[in-house]
Amino acid sequence: MRDENRPGEDWLLVTATRASGVPAHLHPALGDYLDLSEQERLLYIPDGTPILVAPDFLIDERLVEFFARSDTFTNQALSGRLTYAREIRTWVDFLWQQDVRWDEASEIHYSQFKRWRTDPSLHQVEPGESAPVVDPTTFRKTHAALTALYAWAEAKSRQYVVASPIPEKVGTLRGRREPGASNVRANRSRWVTPATYATWRDVGLLGYQAERQGRGVVPGGHDALWRGGREQSRNRAYTDLMITSALRRTELASLLTIEVPTEPREIPLGGAVAKYDRARMWTPLAAGLQNVHEYLRFQRAAAVRRAQREGRYERMANPIHVIAVEDQRDGLDLVLNGGEIRSVGDLDEDERLRLLMLTTNADGTPSAAEPLALWLSDAGLPLRMNSWNDAFDGANDRVEREFVRLGLPRSMSIRLSPHSLRFSFALYLLAALHRRVDEQEGYRSTDGYDARRYEQAYDTVRDLLGHASVTTTKDTYLEPVKGLRRSMLFDEASVDRSLNEIIESIASGGPGGSRILDVRALSTGEMA
Repeated sequence: MRDENRPGEDWLLVTATRASGVPAHLHPALGDYLDLSEQERLLYIPDGTPILVAPDFLIDERLVEFFARSDTFTNQALSGRLTYAREIRTWVDFLWQQDVRWDEASEIHYSQFKRWRTDPSLHQVEPGESAPVVDPTTFRKTHAALTALYAWAEAKSRQYVVASPIPEKVGTLRGRREPGASNVRANRSRWVTPATYATWRDVGLLGYQAERQGRGVVPGGHDALWRGGREQSRNRAYTDLMITSALRRTELASLLTIEVPTEPREIPLGGAVAKYDRARMWTPLAAGLQNVHEYLRFQRAAAVRRAQREGRYERMANPIHVIAVEDQRDGLDLVLNGGEIRSVGDLDEDERLRLLMLTTNADGTPSAAEPLALWLSDAGLPLRMNSWNDAFDGANDRVEREFVRLGLPRSMSIRLSPHSLRFSFALYLLAALHRRVDEQEGYRSTDGYDARRYEQAYDTVRDLLGHASVTTTKDTYLEPVKGLRRSMLFDEASVDRSLNEIIESIASGGPGGSRILDVRALSTGEMA
């Protein structure tokens, strides 16, 4: 092992940015790096390039080269680049603890890493902490990131490694489960009922305490020690909009204020931020929009005023100044300060974060600038993608602490991700569309399930989710929807009973219902 007195314990992931100058006033030695931005530019290190810093504060230039110049990495969307960078950081940090460099790793190290990353039994954590464990599906992203790194590193033009330690496939070995696979527990719930989402949101994001109610868990009183009030309006608006719109994390995080309608209607989603570069339409529901507009009027407006007073927008890196927004038949256009016209649909995530709207006062004098990015930090600056990971992690950890406080096993705690909210919304919608078809055509739950009857339902959800094929939609949602439809509760459904109530009762195995695998229902007795 390396010296335990080394300067740090973990690898750091930072980002090359031109946002501001080097803070030489903090330490005399920093004065030698006043031209750091210029040095990065001359080395063709783009703004936003991930930089991994070892615990001994050294930087491996080959890793910087991969992040800055590898086509496999740079051609991805911003969210994909961030995911790859985080997974590679976790990998090199794991190797560091064993006194192994990334270019010295073997297949044995990969096998050990995979088990360490997916088997919670290998980790001892303190109360309130979470193990660095992911489910097998998420680990596929880790495998893809490492495959890309080593394929690039072993190319003939570089030969930074003799051979890649990463196997071709992440699946099983010789038809058997990999060591520890039987102990893997997904750390994210894929489907949740509406009430379970509300409990997670109120406890994790809004600062309420959890309390037992019968055999379930529900939000209780507000925690007097809660300190997240200045961001709770934004976080609630984000998650409420996600569970009522089916947008992906990148798509939702990239929204601009000018793309938020005042009432539910179809909105174009630009191909530059959509998966597969496929533009599509999306329709926010009234319940999600209400909290977004509340956030715009109060928390966001206050953050903008603070940033304007402190001159933060004048110091933003590479701003794109907008002087007008034009509503065209095929979407919105931006008129830039220099006269250039850009289509909103063609703007990628990074460009959207750099948009500043320039306005004028009634007398024609310049007014203060304001970001067009919808989601801002408390400091009034556009929120980057990884900030939402922090928000979800913080909420999950708080919910887990509340479960521990109630004397419940940590394993029973609900842990959500953006994918959980997207999947859950799609499940609600598909269930509603199935029920409509059944009512119109006179089908009952006792009738055999024929997916061909519901082709239009699957096509509708495919379009809303932006799936490349309806096959993807069916592979993901067919079995849970069949479970919903088999319940007698659908036979009893009427306009007087909301779909949410029906899903709640079915998911919890209530009267007339049958438990659906993987659907969490905290408020209706799952804790028993």
